[in-house]
Amino acid sequence: MEAEKPITACVLIIGNEILSGRTQDVNLNYLAKGLNEAGVRLMEARVIPDIADAIVVAVNEVRAKYDYVLTTGGIGPTHDDITSECVARAFGVPLILHPEAARVLEASYRERGVEFNAWRKCRRARSSCATPSRSRRASASGTSTCSRACRR
Repeated sequence: MEAEKPITACVLIIGNEILSGRTQDVNLNYLAKGLNEAGVRLMEARVIPDIADAIVVAVNEVRAKYDYVLTTGGIGPTHDDITSECVARAFGVPLILHPEAARVLEASYRERGVEFNAWRKCRRARSSCATPSRSRRASASGTSTCSRACRR
């Protein structure tokens, strides 16, 4: 009887602020524990700069090797965040604002009396093959992208 192939993952930590030492990563340990508890073997973690080509190359390299690729950064969505655009480029798909994610965010902003403006919308764009994952701690969703479903 053949042994069951383990489910594998890689975490890409993206950010110049991590590489410069200005911001300390606090996500890797949390993700590694959660993945392990879910039966997913974390095989690799990389810290890469906020350089579009470096992100695209890294995403393509690791998605060819692992079942899941998780991306995280130092300080969250900012005016110069390029991660979503680069992930979409790596998968060869367009960016979209997922309708359900937009609905949840718009309601959250409305409750707080804050405008859900164009900048906030574009910060939540994701590759068209991605689905939002709900956060229990924030109104903004994470993104789940199925590498096998989106392979070029």
